[in-house]
Amino acid sequence: MKRVIQKLRNKTYRFLRWTETYARTDMLYLVKGGSWLTLGQGAGTLTGLVLAIGFANLLPKEVYGNYTFILALAGIVGTFTLTGMRSAITRAVAKGFDGMLQVGFRESMKWSILMVIAALAGALYYFFNKNNVLGISLLIVGTFSPLMISAALYSGFLNGKKDFKTGTIFNIYTNAIPAVFLLPTIFFTHNIIIIVFVYFVSHTAVNVFFYAQTLKKYEPEPDIDVSTITYSKHLSLMNVLSTVADYLDKILVFHYLGAAQLAIYAFAIAVPTQLRGLLRNINSLLLPKFAEGEKKTIQKSLYGKVLRVALISSVFVGAYIVVAPFIYQLFFPQYLDSVFYSQLFSLIIIPATMSIVSSSFLEAQREQKLLYIINITSPLIRIGLLLVLGYFYGIIGIILAVVISKTISFFMIAILARKA
Repeated sequence: MKRVIQKLRNKTYRFLRWTETYARTDMLYLVKGGSWLTLGQGAGTLTGLVLAIGFANLLPKEVYGNYTFILALAGIVGTFTLTGMRSAITRAVAKGFDGMLQVGFRESMKWSILMVIAALAGALYYFFNKNNVLGISLLIVGTFSPLMISAALYSGFLNGKKDFKTGTIFNIYTNAIPAVFLLPTIFFTHNIIIIVFVYFVSHTAVNVFFYAQTLKKYEPEPDIDVSTITYSKHLSLMNVLSTVADYLDKILVFHYLGAAQLAIYAFAIAVPTQLRGLLRNINSLLLPKFAEGEKKTIQKSLYGKVLRVALISSVFVGAYIVVAPFIYQLFFPQYLDSVFYSQLFSLIIIPATMSIVSSSFLEAQREQKLLYIINITSPLIRIGLLLVLGYFYGIIGIILAVVISKTISFFMIAILARKA
């Protein structure tokens, strides 16, 4: 009996030591990786703020509204490529298949032909309706987007390598360099075509440069996982509806209310979107970690991680609601009409960031069936709410539709992740 008790004590002791070591290692990983990612996102937020101040003070609302609409069209056109390739590469590289970066780049370029066709079709539509500005802008989108999107896959590779330091440095330049070109452009001209051209040329050039730098630094071995391509196609197909839903709000505001109101809406969501971006780093941290770990072990800790994220995001939202009026008075005095809308929209940060934990788990474990359910059902709910509430209540209806749909989506993802 004493022997049994002693063995039990020894096993318990070893288990507690293992738990302590695992927790310490996990915390060290989160602090080290998270600090680099937060630094990069913070620099990106600062760059976005400077650029937003420039747009607010240098461009008329009509011009900025049209510019925002074109970027929304570019986002929807971007659904016609392998949007899931970045996450698929992160997962593959975390498992040792470094060669998937170059393979993923080639596949992304190949499938981008659909995006080019979509952009061309949109351009012809606007030319037919005698809107040459939007027509030419879509031709620019179709010309540069394939290379811009494909080259950006280097970030997925660096996340898979857990090289958050390099990723952060690259990310800072990726945000700052286009801003350096855009600010003088909007100072000297209000021509939308020129502004759109500078935006896409600068982003494409920066992405290509850092893609080449990533290859030079790592010289990836040709180890590949063929199933990653198939998985990326599944993720991309799942993303179609969600991507459309992400940009549909701007399309509807433009068509329902016009370019000036779209500018007001765009500035209402600008700061909360940047704050939300600070918390999106959670996905970059969790995805490679979840890809390496045991499913059941990770599953048991999901609710605890979700709760911690909820507390952090709630603090962010509460603080923002208090300081929002001062931010707009100081930086965006032309857009004081956006303040209330911005405070209301900031509520989306809470369910959106909570969803990241569970969705990262499902992506890492390649739960394709559950991901299909989420990525079809959630966007359909959002699109339905946007069409109805946007039509009857304008900007407030659009914002309520986004917040409500994201909250429903969180509960759906959490339940499915628990049952996976």
